[in-house]
Amino acid sequence: MAKVAHRQWLVDVAGIEGHFSIKTGGERQADVSEIWDGGSLIPDLLSGPPTTSNLSVTRPYDFPRDQAILATLRQQVGKFVTSVTITALDRDMNVIGTPTTYSECLLIKLGEPEINASQSEASTFDLEFKARSISN
Repeated sequence: MAKVAHRQWLVDVAGIEGHFSIKTGGERQADVSEIWDGGSLIPDLLSGPPTTSNLSVTRPYDFPRDQAILATLRQQVGKFVTSVTITALDRDMNVIGTPTTYSECLLIKLGEPEINASQSEASTFDLEFKARSISN
């Protein structure tokens, strides 16, 4: 079985040109309560419905491409709804498997590029979403 490196992924946000280089979050989880019957040494478990944690995507800031995108998104925080697709790639950067899609993602945060004159790393920006559903 082939392993997949961190660099072997495509992260795309529908309606935004270009790929993103980092994806964090998007885990599925359910709250669980332990219910103890009198005298029992083992609890019963009751779970709530699963939810998806916030999903963040990040990429290096490309001024010609991203300036207009950020100007538009500044006005769309809390309004812009899209989908985020995560696609695995093989070592030759060909698509493998079925992509995972986070649907009905509401933009809840826009992280603008940070500025530090003493650093030479690429500036990045990030988008944080609350996803309504996930499928693959």
